[in-house]
Amino acid sequence: MGATDNVTPIRPDSGILDEGWGKWLHRPPSHGGGNGGDNDGMNGVPREELTAKLEAIEARMDSRMAGVESKIDTALAEMRADRHRFDAIDKRMDSLGSDIKDVERSVRESSSSMRTTMIVTAIGTVVGLAGVMITMLGYGQDSFSAGREQGSSLSQAAADIKATQEQLIEMQERMGRAAVAPTTPAPAAK
Repeated sequence: MGATDNVTPIRPDSGILDEGWGKWLHRPPSHGGGNGGDNDGMNGVPREELTAKLEAIEARMDSRMAGVESKIDTALAEMRADRHRFDAIDKRMDSLGSDIKDVERSVRESSSSMRTTMIVTAIGTVVGLAGVMITMLGYGQDSFSAGREQGSSLSQAAADIKATQEQLIEMQERMGRAAVAPTTPAPAAK
């Protein structure tokens, strides 16, 4: 219920205006000087001038209201455009959210496969190193024995080379002596 629901409108022919306020409204001005027209109670402003002023005020208010309506329409149009932009941004954000979930899922899958690869590689490395160690232990003694035998063979070869060198020096000395000694004819064979 509004503030004006209990107010009864006053009609000019009801006689209420003749009592109280009505007498004041229709009383001629006390300062005199009225022009005798039907607007003597309005401080001497002619009805036509008052009507013109009211129409001018009404025209200005109409133009102001049109300007306000125009600004409101423009603001509403901008809000609608912004809402469409925000809707587009929301759609992009939703799309981005689903893309992030896809990336997260693929990272989880990649990390589990990477973990598996690392475990398999570690196991393979351990098995390979164990095989190398077993091979070295199995063939290491044979190689050591063969190396020792080669060492003794090299010592024997060095001794043989030294002996051959001594024989060579001895032969050179004989040949050198033979070249220096007078040659006598060898007895003829009979």
